[in-house]
Amino acid sequence: MTATIDLDKNPFFREAVERVRRQCRIESIGIVLHARFGVSLPEDLSARLRELPSDELKEMLGRSAIAATAEEALAVQLKHLRSVDVRTRPGGEQRPSGMSEVTYYVALPLVAADDGIAAGEAVECFNPSAVVMKADALSRRPGHVGAVAFSRTGDPATGDFGDATVMRKFGEVPDDLSAL
Repeated sequence: MTATIDLDKNPFFREAVERVRRQCRIESIGIVLHARFGVSLPEDLSARLRELPSDELKEMLGRSAIAATAEEALAVQLKHLRSVDVRTRPGGEQRPSGMSEVTYYVALPLVAADDGIAAGEAVECFNPSAVVMKADALSRRPGHVGAVAFSRTGDPATGDFGDATVMRKFGEVPDDLSAL
C-alpha cells in the first residue's frame, strides 16, 4: 500500500520544499539568462534573489524567457522589501521603530535636446548590479547620448529621502546633474 504525502501541506517538509523550489528557480533564471544573453548572475544578486518569495521568482523566470534584455528579466516590484526597526540618520538622530527605509536603484537615460542634454524616462531596477547593467544598455540605445545609474534611500511613507548617490556614468553625462 502506498501513501501519498502532500509536501506543500506537510509542516515537516513545507519549508525545505519551498527552499528547494526557490533555489531551482534562481538556478533556472541564471541558465536562461546565460543562454539568451551570455550573462551570468552575480553572486550578490543570487543571494538577494533567495530573499524573494517563490511567486516573484516564478514571475522572473517567465520574464527571463521572453524579455528583450537581461535587465528587463531581472526587474521586480519592490513589494518584497523588508521593514527596518531602527536606523540612524546622518547626525545621529534615531529613526523611530516601525518606519521602513528602502533604497531605490534607478537607471536614467540621457537624450540630446535643443538646449543640451535632457533626462529620458527613468527605469527602476532591483539592485546595484542590475541598475549598472541597465544604465550601460540605455546609454547605447539610438537617440541616447548617455545614462546614469544612481540610488536613493529613504522612507516612502513620509517622502523623506536622502540625496541621490551616482553609482556609474556612461557616455556623455554632464558633471552637474542637478540641471536635469
